[in-house]
Amino acid sequence: MNKNRFTVMLIPHWGKGPVTVSLSLKLIRFISFCAAAAVMVLAFLGYDYLIMQSKMEELHRLEALNELKDAQLEYFAKETRELTLKMNNIEEMDREVRKLLEMDEFNLSKTDLTLKDRAILPSRGLSIGGEDLGTNLEQIELSADYAFYQLEAVKNNLPAAGERLEELLVLIEEEKTRLAGTPSIWPTQGRITSPFGYRRSPFTRRVAFHEGIDIGASRGTPVKTAADGIVTMAKYNGGFGRTVKIKHPYGHVTVYAHLTRYDVKEGDEVKQGEVIGYVGSTGYSTGSHLHYEVHVGGSPADPMNFLPE
Repeated sequence: MNKNRFTVMLIPHWGKGPVTVSLSLKLIRFISFCAAAAVMVLAFLGYDYLIMQSKMEELHRLEALNELKDAQLEYFAKETRELTLKMNNIEEMDREVRKLLEMDEFNLSKTDLTLKDRAILPSRGLSIGGEDLGTNLEQIELSADYAFYQLEAVKNNLPAAGERLEELLVLIEEEKTRLAGTPSIWPTQGRITSPFGYRRSPFTRRVAFHEGIDIGASRGTPVKTAADGIVTMAKYNGGFGRTVKIKHPYGHVTVYAHLTRYDVKEGDEVKQGEVIGYVGSTGYSTGSHLHYEVHVGGSPADPMNFLPE
């Protein structure tokens, strides 16, 4: 009897007789090894497939996250650009108004809002995968955080800009009130026929001080008040003829003389540019013109210093 062999008898359940198979011990061991190896290979392949499936799911998740972060960055960049443009417009308007008002400039705190810092912000369309997967994800997170920071920086500056604008609006209103209350417009249309200062009188031929300017204009040309104020005189005033005198809120007094007629009375409140009378030649006058005076603190001043060019 051979101890290194095994006999296997197979008995079918149909008509044929039993089948006998004789296997050597070496063959059985080889078959067993192959079977065990096959099981191990299948197990390894199955595990590797599960790992790859998990990695693929993670990859898809990261790709979706990348697209989401990319969209967020684009939104933040757009919002930041729009807010930055508004901030720049506000600052430009602030500078222009302060320049007009001769005020010191106010500079809002500057923040780099253009999202150009590539050391912090990676470019769009990052590749996902490989050994740099974690690094790219960190870059995306950092980019979003930085964009958030930039957007918040602009938003935090907007209240200060709003306060500056409100302050400027108040200053502008005050300046408008001051300008309206200061003689700063031409009282009538025409040319200067006699300036402020010493001149030879057309009546006495002696040198005398001319306390105003003469503006030559046709009879009936409208005369407007040079600033807001209250009429303190509206009457025939000797050599000045028909005269209107107006007191203004900042210490100025204006005089309009030789009028053909006036349309105001003492005590009336008038607004800058309002018609108060018409050019004439009443009183001591050699022709149709307006004699216009400006007094500051009770003393005559050259009206040309108050008139726009």
